[in-house]
Amino acid sequence: MTTKKSFHLLINGLLLSAIIALISVLFLAVETEITALFWEIIPKYFARIELYYFVLCLVGAIILILIQKSFGKVHQTATRQ
Repeated sequence: MTTKKSFHLLINGLLLSAIIALISVLFLAVETEITALFWEIIPKYFARIELYYFVLCLVGAIILILIQKSFGKVHQTATRQ
Protein backbone atom coordinates (compact mmCIF):
# COMPACT_ATOMS: atom_id res chain seq x y z
CA MET A 1 0.00 0.00 0.00
CA THR A 2 1.11 3.49 -0.65
CA THR A 3 1.58 6.03 2.07
CA LYS A 4 -1.44 8.03 0.87
CA LYS A 5 -3.72 4.98 1.04
CA SER A 6 -2.39 4.08 4.48
CA PHE A 7 -3.07 7.60 5.70
CA HIS A 8 -6.64 7.53 4.38
CA LEU A 9 -7.19 4.13 5.95
CA LEU A 10 -5.88 5.45 9.28
CA ILE A 11 -8.12 8.53 9.14
CA ASN A 12 -11.17 6.42 8.22
CA GLY A 13 -10.43 4.03 11.07
CA LEU A 14 -10.09 6.86 13.57
CA LEU A 15 -13.28 8.52 12.34
CA LEU A 16 -15.30 5.30 12.57
CA SER A 17 -13.86 4.58 16.03
CA ALA A 18 -14.87 8.05 17.19
CA ILE A 19 -18.42 7.53 15.88
CA ILE A 20 -18.68 4.18 17.64
CA ALA A 21 -17.37 5.73 20.88
CA LEU A 22 -19.92 8.55 20.65
CA ILE A 23 -22.78 6.10 20.10
CA SER A 24 -21.58 4.02 23.07
CA VAL A 25 -21.37 7.04 25.36
CA LEU A 26 -24.85 8.19 24.34
CA PHE A 27 -26.27 4.71 24.90
CA LEU A 28 -24.74 4.48 28.38
CA ALA A 29 -25.99 7.94 29.32
CA VAL A 30 -29.54 7.16 28.19
CA GLU A 31 -29.47 3.77 29.89
CA THR A 32 -28.31 5.35 33.16
CA GLU A 33 -31.10 7.92 33.08
CA ILE A 34 -33.78 5.33 32.27
CA THR A 35 -32.55 3.07 35.07
CA ALA A 36 -32.64 5.96 37.54
CA LEU A 37 -36.13 6.88 36.33
CA PHE A 38 -37.59 3.41 36.86
CA TRP A 39 -35.76 2.48 40.09
CA GLU A 40 -35.34 5.81 41.92
CA ILE A 41 -37.61 8.59 40.65
CA ILE A 42 -40.94 6.89 39.84
CA PRO A 43 -41.11 4.82 43.08
CA LYS A 44 -41.22 8.05 45.11
CA TYR A 45 -44.74 8.68 43.81
CA PHE A 46 -46.18 5.35 44.97
CA ALA A 47 -47.51 4.60 48.45
CA ARG A 48 -46.70 0.89 48.12
CA ILE A 49 -43.24 0.67 46.63
CA GLU A 50 -43.17 -3.11 46.94
CA LEU A 51 -46.15 -3.41 44.59
CA TYR A 52 -44.49 -1.08 42.09
CA TYR A 53 -41.28 -3.16 42.13
CA PHE A 54 -43.29 -6.35 41.71
CA VAL A 55 -45.19 -4.96 38.71
CA LEU A 56 -41.97 -3.57 37.20
CA CYS A 57 -40.24 -6.95 37.46
CA LEU A 58 -43.33 -8.73 36.12
CA VAL A 59 -43.48 -6.44 33.08
CA GLY A 60 -39.74 -6.96 32.53
CA ALA A 61 -40.16 -10.74 32.69
CA ILE A 62 -43.02 -10.62 30.18
CA ILE A 63 -40.91 -8.52 27.81
CA LEU A 64 -38.04 -11.02 28.10
CA ILE A 65 -40.39 -13.93 27.39
CA LEU A 66 -41.75 -12.18 24.31
CA ILE A 67 -38.21 -11.45 23.08
CA GLN A 68 -37.24 -15.09 23.63
CA LYS A 69 -40.27 -16.26 21.65
CA SER A 70 -39.40 -13.90 18.82
CA PHE A 71 -35.66 -14.63 18.58
CA GLY A 72 -35.33 -18.06 20.20
CA LYS A 73 -33.16 -19.22 23.05
CA VAL A 74 -29.62 -18.00 23.50
CA HIS A 75 -27.09 -20.66 22.56
CA GLN A 76 -24.67 -21.78 25.22
CA THR A 77 -21.05 -21.47 24.19
CA ALA A 78 -19.39 -22.81 27.33
CA THR A 79 -19.20 -26.53 27.93
CA ARG A 80 -20.68 -27.97 31.08
CA GLN A 81 -18.55 -30.21 33.23
